[in-house]
Amino acid sequence: MLCKVRSHVFSIAVIASFSICFTASGMVLRIYNPDSLVYLGPQIVEGTLGDTHVISNFTAWSFKISAVYGGDLKVGQSIDVTALDFYRVSRNSPFGGDSLKKGDQLFLFLARATGDHFLYNIPTNDEIYWPAPSGVRVVDGGKVFGFSQFINPGPYTAILEGAELNPKPPTTVSQFRDQIRESIPRVEGWRPLLDRKAQTHDVPALLEILRQRAAKNEGGGDFISETVCQHLTVLHDTDAMFDAAKIGLDQWLLSGGFGTPDGRAFLLKIIGDEHEPMEERILGAKLLAQAGEGAPEEWHLKRIAEFAALPKQNLALQVALLDSMHQITRGFQPPRGSVTEPTTMEDRKEAGTILTQLATVTSSEEAKYEVDLVLPSLGFSPLSSRNCLLQLDHYDPATRKLTMRCHISGVAGMNPIPIAFVNMKSGQKWTAQSTLYFHGDETESPSEVVVPKDVPPGHYKVFYEFTEKGKVTGTSHYFEFDL
Repeated sequence: MLCKVRSHVFSIAVIASFSICFTASGMVLRIYNPDSLVYLGPQIVEGTLGDTHVISNFTAWSFKISAVYGGDLKVGQSIDVTALDFYRVSRNSPFGGDSLKKGDQLFLFLARATGDHFLYNIPTNDEIYWPAPSGVRVVDGGKVFGFSQFINPGPYTAILEGAELNPKPPTTVSQFRDQIRESIPRVEGWRPLLDRKAQTHDVPALLEILRQRAAKNEGGGDFISETVCQHLTVLHDTDAMFDAAKIGLDQWLLSGGFGTPDGRAFLLKIIGDEHEPMEERILGAKLLAQAGEGAPEEWHLKRIAEFAALPKQNLALQVALLDSMHQITRGFQPPRGSVTEPTTMEDRKEAGTILTQLATVTSSEEAKYEVDLVLPSLGFSPLSSRNCLLQLDHYDPATRKLTMRCHISGVAGMNPIPIAFVNMKSGQKWTAQSTLYFHGDETESPSEVVVPKDVPPGHYKVFYEFTEKGKVTGTSHYFEFDL
């Protein structure tokens, strides 16, 4: 009876995760790490795929079990498995490939299929299983291969040849079996805590799970860490959530946890406390991005701007504050015909005024770039029509090749671009053609240039020159380096 109850509980978790993958653009494959698969797919089996047949409005495969690692299924049992339509096997290409077929040897992390989805109308009394997201492995040549989605919409493909195409190298069958056996007792120890509603006294144990997850660093999506952070978020224990953030997990796992007046006040208090370690103040500034704008009476954006503009403010903290302001405000578009609360508009106006002044007094090109990202979302005109931050990556003296990082806002199709080298002592300028590989708005795009041979040693200011019809119409933010 206990196993059946557990299977039902875990099915709910899998259904929730499985349902998230249904989007207008198709089925999105979320790749989870091994511990998460053990948690999401409690029926862990190895076996051989059989024939297909139609149940209700969908296809199911018979699956003959040869080994059981978790759950209450039995060796020799044949079960019905659905939701394998999306999986493909390819020899040497991430595209195309063949559907799974009779005789394929698979490892499956399964849960009981229930519910009515637009692709699957599961009969109430039928015993049908489906895999947890990414809970399918195919065996070929004694190795175990996972599946990846290389394009969406598109299939989930296992590449059996061409190791350079595989996101993760395959393991041997023996290694994969050992991995499952090692994971199961660890996950079983966490289940009671993860499956119940969290209480305040659970916080130390929840944080310990996160520490173990961070130390293991398996890669891939971590449903266990997500579940722990959801528990902490529901408790709205700001100290516990901040302790969780310090462990080094992705900030989005705590998304919304600080999204209350108390949560925002907590972060601002840490940011403004000069006795706190700087790395924790910077972390608090980054977490603001997930905490929202707040109620008008909080004057939240103005307060963030004031912290950013403090005299002699730490640059890393300043940039983190500005970046969070940008993330908070970038999606702000009042509904057509609506009237925005006057205090909200005044908060944005005062924040923008503070940042405009900051841009005139700071010597940091990075801070100026971040300010220019924020201003339009606050209702201000940007200070630069071509907001581009150019930063040094490294320089190779042997080839005179300069490698750079470029962040561009609102500009595409910029390949190639002239680079200017201005000697900081003499003011003399040289130009060369760069190669920019544009990766998208506000993303880091690599850029390279060979420094002209006639540029002598010295200290230089380096920046892009944007031209139209042969005339320079604007420049990027610059960096300095010694040649």
